[in-house]
Amino acid sequence: MKKYLSLIAVSVLALGVNNANAITGTGNASATILQDTGITESQAMDFGYLLKGTSDHVVVLDTNNQRSGTNAYLVGGTAAKSGLFAITGAAGQDVKITVPTSFTLTNGTSTLNVSNVRVKIGSTGSEQAAGTNLAGAIDSQGGLELAVGGSLTVSSTATYGVYEGTYEVIVNY
Repeated sequence: MKKYLSLIAVSVLALGVNNANAITGTGNASATILQDTGITESQAMDFGYLLKGTSDHVVVLDTNNQRSGTNAYLVGGTAAKSGLFAITGAAGQDVKITVPTSFTLTNGTSTLNVSNVRVKIGSTGSEQAAGTNLAGAIDSQGGLELAVGGSLTVSSTATYGVYEGTYEVIVNY
């Protein structure tokens, strides 16, 4: 029994020695507060003057202010314009962009559908489908351009007049 107690005493002593040799280290931490993202519409989307036909037809507005469709239904007078947005944020940071794939324009109770919404992120970007998984990078001056276009279906039963609507663009880090 005496031998057993001696062994326990040596073990306790050894544990105490290990604690006496313990060392500590110092960790570093930091945080960076980024400038809030911002977005401003700098040009409203405008499909221009159109005629309705005896059957439905589609007018396509690309992200470079060019529209196409059946020439008989495209009227001059106002230039078509893609939607343009100025995005701001912290220089060099990536942003996530969400643009709906469709939305409606209304005139009283009459509606027209804008579908196949397309975007161009940055002045040199290529046109791509809208949606929720879009990404871009804020340039060194703290900005990023976004252009938006789409396909407008003009119904043969549409009422005459101005059709208007809105769509939401979301930007975050």
